[in-house]
Amino acid sequence: MERPKLIGVVALSAVLGCGLFSATHTRRVVASAGQLVQTKRVSRRDLAVRGLASSMEHGYIPYESLLHLPQVTAKVEHDASFTDMHVLSVKITGVPLSALSKALQVPAEKDLLLARSDDGYVGIYPAEYVAAHEPILVLTVDSMTTAAWAQKTGNVELGPYLIGYDNFKPAWHVLAHEDRPQALSVVLELEYKTQQQVFGPIIPAARFGADSPERAGFAIAKQSCLRCHAAGPYGGTKAGLSWEVLAGLAKRDGATFAQYVHDPKSISSKAKMPANPQYDAATLQALTAYYSSMVKQ
Repeated sequence: MERPKLIGVVALSAVLGCGLFSATHTRRVVASAGQLVQTKRVSRRDLAVRGLASSMEHGYIPYESLLHLPQVTAKVEHDASFTDMHVLSVKITGVPLSALSKALQVPAEKDLLLARSDDGYVGIYPAEYVAAHEPILVLTVDSMTTAAWAQKTGNVELGPYLIGYDNFKPAWHVLAHEDRPQALSVVLELEYKTQQQVFGPIIPAARFGADSPERAGFAIAKQSCLRCHAAGPYGGTKAGLSWEVLAGLAKRDGATFAQYVHDPKSISSKAKMPANPQYDAATLQALTAYYSSMVKQ
């Protein structure tokens, strides 16, 4: 599973326990969420959900309930989360995010899903992206829970949930940036929002036309950078550098900003962010122009 490509630290999260507790004291929410969501967490494997409807700000879905939803199975090869542990191929089974949204009766206007990981990454899933790629909320790996798989193989647990794909194929590209799988491990929470809520505050000003570098940079940044750099209340926290900080860096020293994106270790030997050698000068210039435009005058 591909990692974010801009000023971030790549690391696996701590192992989560998966002990179960009695659900007899759990009060379930009514059919607006298909009887899937409960109001209290009774197991550490319960998946937190937000934003389903105005009457349900927060709730939890038990693992056992997810197992009753429509399932798909896929063979995943050369996935970075697993190849980092020298595992070249696994079989995943899970619930397509589209099927989960349908079961939860998510309002149509909630056209963006945010998936939060325990290690600070966030997956960004607009409705059109979900339709094109059918991301999967992974429930089992090689027919085992993530905890059982980790114990059997001696590897780090990547659960309780992951988000993966069956044969991901890029749907678009901008300059040298190609549409990427928003893969994620150690998923603990899903939140349904609107694209306007999340992307609205970081869209380039109207004076920048559709073919401008700023618009191209935004298309790249909202898919890759937002995964670990928060813009206001949305986005990841893994990098520890906010959207505003990135904007200031780009505005103040564009050449260094671009070089860091392209080859982090050329700027700092301690940098852990993967390099982006595929980004050509035009792509780096677009990212720099976009972030520079975000500096408040």
